[in-house]
Amino acid sequence: MKAVVPEFDQPFTFRGIEVRADDTDEACLAKFARITLDPRFQFVAVVNPQGRLLVCKSGNHASAVTGLPFWEALAQLAPLPILSELRQRIEKVVVQHETDRYDVELSAHTVMDLTLTPVKDGGAV
Repeated sequence: MKAVVPEFDQPFTFRGIEVRADDTDEACLAKFARITLDPRFQFVAVVNPQGRLLVCKSGNHASAVTGLPFWEALAQLAPLPILSELRQRIEKVVVQHETDRYDVELSAHTVMDLTLTPVKDGGAV
């Protein structure tokens, strides 16, 4: 899957993030993801088809968990059975190409509304 990066010849700054014409495609896409994710109040993450965390909005620890499998990145928040189910659900979304939404009970007082949505490019996830 190859993402399309728009062409532009002048740098621009949006929400404090400078996007430059000489940025690599990967750097440009990461900046676009940050522009999209930063204003949200929810925890938002982008993972690849193998479940590795590519980009997330989760406060000051985002860089420490980038590159980890998503279920490992959440290891401090949830018990092992929940992480195992999360991994299975990510794998299911990749195979079936369908959105999966469910409530995850992290503790007696904390429930996470989790939606896993595949990003498709020409039918491929």
